[in-house]
Amino acid sequence: MTKLAVLIETTDNEVKAANFGVLTAARGEGHELYAFVVGADAQSCKGELEKYGAAKIISITGGGADLSAQPDLQAKAIIAALKEYETPVLMALGSSKGNDILARVAAKLKAPLAVDCLSIDCSARTVRKPYFAGKTIATLKLNGEYFICAIRPNAVEPVQAPVEAE
Repeated sequence: MTKLAVLIETTDNEVKAANFGVLTAARGEGHELYAFVVGADAQSCKGELEKYGAAKIISITGGGADLSAQPDLQAKAIIAALKEYETPVLMALGSSKGNDILARVAAKLKAPLAVDCLSIDCSARTVRKPYFAGKTIATLKLNGEYFICAIRPNAVEPVQAPVEAE
């Protein structure tokens, strides 16, 4: 069973709708899906996240520090959560915030990173992404202990797959 973590972007404790496509892309046969909620109230996000297959909702806080203003601290907290929950796959929405945080996490872990992905295959550790202004689609294989990627916003149509989340 592959454990996958999806970094959830929120605004005022509400999940951004584009995250649901990322959760849909992350789901797969035999995958255990974790939703990492950074600096927001994970309990208030739980209902929406479990509709899209997040089996475990993890609240990541900075022990009193404001994580939203400190991306390096966010990256360290996310890395700690990846190690704590033994999740080798980290995905996020390919927004400016998601790409920034994933780049920091990948750099600290010395792990490969793919952004602007159209689709992923976690089992094969491959991503499909556009090149040359979308004229070419490449399939890339990421090797390493961690598989880190950002899905292009709205590249995957959200499909509900309700579960009861912890």
